[in-house]
Amino acid sequence: MISRIVNVTLEYIHLGIKEDSCLCPIARALERTFKDMGGEPNVEESLCTVTFDDGHVAYGSRQIGDFIDNFDAGNPVEPFSFTFESDYYKVDGCYDDHGYDCECVEI
Repeated sequence: MISRIVNVTLEYIHLGIKEDSCLCPIARALERTFKDMGGEPNVEESLCTVTFDDGHVAYGSRQIGDFIDNFDAGNPVEPFSFTFESDYYKVDGCYDDHGYDCECVEI
């Protein structure tokens, strides 16, 4: 199980790119949070994923949809924090029920 506090800062909001699942403010905050593990984030609506250099992936479903919708629409958004909690899965190359190209095996 992975559990870390993710801080979406004003800096990440200013640097974030609208409608970019890898460079939005939440993805930037996830990248910083998991830098020590080599994590590459992806944010799609209310699902955050982090894929690690060792071939594992973590899925963290969060209630972040309103932030993403407002950010993408150009509406004002505020810095916030959330807890990213997920089991840790081994990626093994086929389509799965998460909608991503992987087979998840909890470890």
